[in-house]
Amino acid sequence: MSSMLPNVIVSVAKIGQACTDIGDCVTSADECTTATPKVCACTGTNVTTDDNSDCKKKAGETCTAAAECASNAECPTGNGTLTCTCKSGFTKQTSGKCSGAASITASLLVMLAVLVTSRLV
Repeated sequence: MSSMLPNVIVSVAKIGQACTDIGDCVTSADECTTATPKVCACTGTNVTTDDNSDCKKKAGETCTAAAECASNAECPTGNGTLTCTCKSGFTKQTSGKCSGAASITASLLVMLAVLVTSRLV
């Protein structure tokens, strides 16, 4: 006699997707919210990745490897406690994510100043 197992489709909900409990969510999710509709979410020291697929540690949080940190952040080695730190050219936002918008804006202002100056000469 052969036994047949039913086909089971396992789907893991990304951050922001519907869930019934935390077991439905990606392993890095912190919770399946209690609000309706319930969704997988990042809370506390974590923020969502840019593609909303995962939770990563905010800049300034303790880490052991760069893979734990939010986009554009690293976990530099050195003495003492390691913390997620924004990479060069990126700035820590209030959300805990690292953004390069400030450096892009500064570059655009410099290019505009050069353009205006060259027209005046």
